[in-house]
Amino acid sequence: MSNLSVFNFHHSNVRIQLLNNEPLFCLTDVIKILNIKNAHASRFNFSEKGIHKMYTPTKGGNQELLFVNEPNLYRVIFRSNKKEAVEFQNWVFDEVLPTIRKTGSYSLTINSEQQQAIKQAVNERSYRTGEHY
Repeated sequence: MSNLSVFNFHHSNVRIQLLNNEPLFCLTDVIKILNIKNAHASRFNFSEKGIHKMYTPTKGGNQELLFVNEPNLYRVIFRSNKKEAVEFQNWVFDEVLPTIRKTGSYSLTINSEQQQAIKQAVNERSYRTGEHY
C-alpha cells in the first residue's frame, strides 16, 4: 500500500511519501523546482537518518528515488536564495506542512472562481444538450 501523495507547486509536482506519519519529500522533485545544478546528497550535509531510498512508480516503471525528511528538506531549500527557493520555502512553510500537521494529508482544492467556472460550463452544456446535471 502506497502512502504517496503528489503536491503541486507552480505547475510542478512534488511527490511526498508518508512513513510513520512523517512526510518525506522526493529529492529529485525538490532539486528540479529549486533549479539546483550538480545536486548530490553530500552537498547538503544531510542527516543520514533522514534519507530514504524508495521504489516509486514513474512513467518508466518503479524506480528507486531518494526521499528526505523535513529537516533535510530544510537543508536543501535554505542553501539557496534564488527566487524559486524563497517561493518554495513559503509554500512548504505556509501551506504544505501546516496542512499535513492539521489533517494528516495534503490535497488540492479549488477556489470559488474555479467552482463558478465549472458551474457555468455545466449549465451551458445542460442548456445545449437538454441533459440535467
